[in-house]
Amino acid sequence: MRKTTFLAGLMLLMFGCEKASDIGSQGIPPDLVVVDGIITDEQKAHLVKLTSPVADPDDTPVPVTGAVVMIYDADSTWNLTELPDNSGYYYSPAWFLPVVGRTYTLLIRAAGKLLTAKSTLTNPLAFFRARYVKGSNGLYHIQAASNPYNPSRAAMYKVNLDWSFLPAYSNQNPDDCRAVVYYYTLPTLDVNEILAPTSETVWFPVGTHVVETRYSLSDEHAAFIRALLLNTTWNGGLFDGDQASLPTNLNEGGAGFFGACGVVTRTFFVLPEEKSTNFEKNQ
Repeated sequence: MRKTTFLAGLMLLMFGCEKASDIGSQGIPPDLVVVDGIITDEQKAHLVKLTSPVADPDDTPVPVTGAVVMIYDADSTWNLTELPDNSGYYYSPAWFLPVVGRTYTLLIRAAGKLLTAKSTLTNPLAFFRARYVKGSNGLYHIQAASNPYNPSRAAMYKVNLDWSFLPAYSNQNPDDCRAVVYYYTLPTLDVNEILAPTSETVWFPVGTHVVETRYSLSDEHAAFIRALLLNTTWNGGLFDGDQASLPTNLNEGGAGFFGACGVVTRTFFVLPEEKSTNFEKNQ
């Protein structure tokens, strides 16, 4: 599957295939455990990924395996299982259904460390679906999926695009006919974002199936994402700032972030002409 992503050692998918930048390890201790996990108000197997940090954004992180991982609240505890073995991917039971407004604690025993992080599940908020426009090549691209700035409605938008089922693409590799892109609404507006490096445009045909999910972000989660964007996707533009350490809600010995997000999902197909004219400015 095609993904417009940028890997900066913390394994968080970012919006856009960006120009490479020489970030380096920035003195990251090699024994840190990098946590990438989001739980939502959906009943499903929720994923927490554990890796070691990398010195170069293009390196493949080494998974942290054999860890004891659990999530608990005031009433219950859910043990996560590593699947497959030695993958660093830890899944909750499929019947785990987090509740909006409740605080959840992630506990990890790994690499001789005891790590914890707390996150309160944010309230899911409605949104209008992304706008797309037709280009001179006869294909479409997303024109807007969110307002990049809103001080009270921070969010991450994940947009899954799939046109592999269309007859005109039946002879192509299905993975080449899918893409995932991310957009963000943050409580800050940075010049680095406005004048960020050029990102890849994902083109897709009429009939593409689109699944767009909005993740509500806490202020702490939004601050983490902003810092990660400043170090990766927005790096290499005209007004780069100094590289800085990323904030985290994990205790000493951990990096990354454990988030708890309310989600809303919209599904639609790309029509021959742009129809989504009711884009909400205050998403």
